[in-house]
Parts: sequence; C-alpha cells; structure tokens
Amino acid sequence: MKKFFGTLFLIIGLIIVTISSIAATELDCEKRKFLYQARTELGNTSSNIDSQQTTAVIAVFFGLLLFIIGLVLVLTKSKKQHELEAEVAYLKNGKEIAIPQDNITELEQLFELKQKGVLTEEEFSKRKKKILE
Repeated sequence: MKKFFGTLFLIIGLIIVTISSIAATELDCEKRKFLYQARTELGNTSSNIDSQQTTAVIAVFFGLLLFIIGLVLVLTKSKKQHELEAEVAYLKNGKEIAIPQDNITELEQLFELKQKGVLTEEEFSKRKKKILE
C-alpha cells in the first residue's frame, strides 16, 4: 500500500510540476509583453500577471513536495519489510529448523507420557529422534 501511494504521489507531483512550469513560462512571456506595452503606454498591467506567476511558482513547489514525499515512500522499507527480511536471513543461516505442527503436538504428548512415568527416558529419546527425522 505504501508503494502504491508513493508511486501515486510521484506521478501527481510530476504532473503538477510540469503543468506549473509550463504555466510559469507562459506567464513570464506575457509579463514581458505587458512590460513592453507599459513602457509605450504608461499603464501598469503587470500586477495581475505577478499574482498569477506567484501562484504558478507555489504550484511548482507543491508538486516538488509531492514528488519528494512519493520518492521517500517508494524508496524506504516499512517495518514489516524489515522484519520479513530479518526472518528470511535468519532462516537462510540455518539457525532455526521449522518443525511441522503435527510433530510438535506428538512431541508434547510424548513429553507428557514421560512425565507421567508411562515412558522411560530411553523410549522417549527413541521416539523423539524418530519424529524429528
């Protein structure tokens, strides 16, 4: 789920950055045209363009922020992933032997019989060895 949202943020962030950059570039071109006209006519029409350009720049930063958050989500591992990797490494090193549940139940029953005195230590050891093989 984390990777999904990370990828989603990456895509949305890139789209916002791209569109906002295009808009900021176009607004800059319009501003230059208006400044040229303002020099010739003495009117001041650049205030509207300045606010639009500021909005475009804010949108670019917002898109970059979403992109960075998405990148962090995609590249970092969750706690569960770290636990699974540690467990796999632990099992690969052979430090733990997986015993089927049926064998565990049978061993518990043998141990109870040994404690009750029904089985001797030798009989318990032989049966335990047979179960674990």
